[in-house]
Amino acid sequence: MQSIDLILDDYGLKVGKESERITVRRGDDVLTRIPARFLRSVLLSHRGISLSTDALELCADFFIPVALVDFTGSCVSIFGSPKYASCVATRRAQLLATSTEVGFEVARTLLLSKLRAQVRMLRYIRRFTADEAAFERHIDAISAAGVAARAMIPAPLDVARPTLLGHEGIAARSYWQAWSTTLGGAPFPGRKTRGAADLTNSMLNYGYAILRARVHQIVTLAGLDSYAGFLHADRPGRASMVLDLMEPYRVIVEDVVGGILRRSKLSVDTGLHRGLRERIVAHVNQRLDAPATLGNRRARVAALMLQSTRALSSSLRERAPCPEPFRWNVRGPKHPSTFDDPLERLFSRRRR
Repeated sequence: MQSIDLILDDYGLKVGKESERITVRRGDDVLTRIPARFLRSVLLSHRGISLSTDALELCADFFIPVALVDFTGSCVSIFGSPKYASCVATRRAQLLATSTEVGFEVARTLLLSKLRAQVRMLRYIRRFTADEAAFERHIDAISAAGVAARAMIPAPLDVARPTLLGHEGIAARSYWQAWSTTLGGAPFPGRKTRGAADLTNSMLNYGYAILRARVHQIVTLAGLDSYAGFLHADRPGRASMVLDLMEPYRVIVEDVVGGILRRSKLSVDTGLHRGLRERIVAHVNQRLDAPATLGNRRARVAALMLQSTRALSSSLRERAPCPEPFRWNVRGPKHPSTFDDPLERLFSRRRR
């Protein structure tokens, strides 16, 4: 049986536990029973859903993230367990690095990786734009922002972060302007996060919430503190490290959303309905479960993201240079394969 992502988006559902199975009920009727060992994530995207503490404990035992998403597609919270953050040395090194030039190097590496991913994405979808000359200028602007960030002199992170974010902002404006021209006429008023009312931003926010839940799991498995970020500043309730490590992989969601909008020709009044949400979840998870390569290892994308994050953990403990994050290949496979993944045990093994 393949791993399952449980999506609950209907009022009045009740999630409980029977032995080592998660159950979903509506009233007295049992809608489904899923063995926890086959459950990869739980997504709650509707109000009025009840979740028992027994079910939460079972999810924690099998390290199944439980994410809560609001009606706009924004991630409200992710339930996890602190017992998996077992490497104190990693967390201590991470916290110390946030106040030194080591933190600057990590933040710059993640930013440069994001900008390279954006350039690769735009070159991949360039065939969908009508104004290739303007499109190329946007790509050049993103590349120039990367060159400027690479030329920065190392400095304490608190001093350098505003400049890094300035380069990111310049690149973001060019990226979204170019990306929007490939949507085949779908309306896009510019990138908006919380409170977005338009369909395109709602789809992006919903896809990012799916990705965020998966990256949160990876960050915890790698022994890092989810809230002590480098590129994103500290803020109460913000999982800054999760947001940091999401940056190079946001293009996965943008590839999904752009593809759906180009193929489906959705109208302005369509809304983020249930079928569309299920489609976004399915496509994002397909890309995360597709085969890819990192060095001499071939595994699924999510497993290689974990391997790359573990390498970052090691570099922080050993005060070694920050490694390059795993690069997702937008031209590579986008559907799961049946090959034997040696890293799958890191996601599915029960932890006591």
